[in-house]
Amino acid sequence: AHLSKPYWNEAVTCTAYLQNQLLRKTIPLYTTRFELWHKKKPNIVHICVFESRCFAKILDLLSVKLDEKTQACIFLGYSLVSKGYKVQQVHLGAILVPQDVIF
Repeated sequence: AHLSKPYWNEAVTCTAYLQNQLLRKTIPLYTTRFELWHKKKPNIVHICVFESRCFAKILDLLSVKLDEKTQACIFLGYSLVSKGYKVQQVHLGAILVPQDVIF
């Protein structure tokens, strides 16, 4: 990753999340930690590449008819408290947790 040291925490958190979703050679064989805990297979459709470029949807309340509907962001990981992605705005540097993201 090309992010500076303050973002290493995000990379480690993202790695831990992914390790919980991936298969392990454990007892019972070839199950995930998620599957052992929740008794169902994880849905991995939402898995994305760390530090990839993405576009987060801007809330309709904040935009006018002809304004842009998305903003350029960098993917930093997955939200631990809600169903959303953790992204950083390219221009402002603010970290957001939107649910609607285009990769």
